[in-house]
Amino acid sequence: AHYNKAFVDDLCNSDGVWNLGSGNSNSSGVLRTSKEHVFLKNKNCTIIIQPPLGYGVILSVRLLDFRPYYSPDCQNFIEVSGVQLCGYSDDLTEFQSYFTDGKPMKLKFLTTNETGSEYRSDVFFVATSFVKFSYSCEQKMFECTNSRCIWKGLTCDGHNNCGDESDEFSHGNANCGMMSPGIIAAIVVGSVMTFIILIIIPFACCRRRRRRNSLLIQPDDTREEQPEHTQDLPPAYKP
Repeated sequence: AHYNKAFVDDLCNSDGVWNLGSGNSNSSGVLRTSKEHVFLKNKNCTIIIQPPLGYGVILSVRLLDFRPYYSPDCQNFIEVSGVQLCGYSDDLTEFQSYFTDGKPMKLKFLTTNETGSEYRSDVFFVATSFVKFSYSCEQKMFECTNSRCIWKGLTCDGHNNCGDESDEFSHGNANCGMMSPGIIAAIVVGSVMTFIILIIIPFACCRRRRRRNSLLIQPDDTREEQPEHTQDLPPAYKP
């Protein structure tokens, strides 16, 4: 699916409302901090993600980068549904998600007046409008495992639009027939680690075997043999 992008910097400089549609590509979008990916200092603004009437919002977190992070307090953060998010997280599966049921979602963006290359305030959020019916989803909608209805054009695209990843399943209603990017990444990492282990173990075993064999070999006796000294006996006495 094609995702429209919205930027915190632009929203903070306008009315702060990001409108989502329903039943089409406008029902979901990507939220980033700014086009330049720079630290937005001295910001304190509220953003409203506005779905259609009767719809809710699902917000899935792919990237969160608010550094430096001083535990346990967040000096620079984005607040989602009353939860302050800061620190660093990069998750292709977008497992972490938040939602509002039948109402808009409020985000609060706050940063200090600091400068320096170590400061970060980047996000990559995927926002999706959804609705719940007392019956099954409409034909143009996809029914998530958690009973949420989203536009069916959002399935199998590598984003967790349902909030429970069921729109990316290789089986079930989604029937993507392929693994999601997060699962593929996990398999690649696992394969690389297995390959490294298969190389290291035989190498270590060979070195250990060579060392043990070298200890068992006795040094050669290099001493020269001493020549035997013989003395001829005198001839037998003849009377």
